[in-house]
Amino acid sequence: MGILCEVPFSTVDRVGRRQPGFSVVASRGELVQLWAGLWQPPALPRIDFSRSCLVAAFMGEQPTGGYSITIQRIQAYDQQVLVDLLVKKPSRDDFVPLVVTFPGHLVQASKDALPGGDVQFLFRDQEGPLGELEVRL
Repeated sequence: MGILCEVPFSTVDRVGRRQPGFSVVASRGELVQLWAGLWQPPALPRIDFSRSCLVAAFMGEQPTGGYSITIQRIQAYDQQVLVDLLVKKPSRDDFVPLVVTFPGHLVQASKDALPGGDVQFLFRDQEGPLGELEVRL
C-alpha cells in the first residue's frame, strides 16, 4: 500500500460534542446534521463540497480542561485515507481548569487529493487505531 499523496487541509473549528467519535461530511445536508449535534456550535461554516469535505474528530465530554485532539496529517492511499491524530490528556500533576470540556477538531480537506467513490477513513493516534468510517466521496 503506497501513499498516493498528503491531503491538504485547514482548520474549520475547534468545537466538540458530548459523544466521542469521528465524522466525514461530504454534503451540506450532512453538515447541518453534524452541526446540530455539536456542543455550543458557532455559525455554520461555508464549505464548497464540490472541492472539499469536512473531517472531524471528537473526544466527547471530558471532566476537566487539559484534554485536546488535533488532526495532524491526512494521507490518501488507493481507497483508504489515514487520519493521524494527536490526543492529549492531562497527567495527575497538571493544573487544569475544573470545567467540563468537549474537545474536537474539524478540518476542511481537499477532495482533489482524495480518492473518489467508496473510501475507508482510518483514524489513529500515537497509541494506535481508534476507529474507521466508510464514506462515499
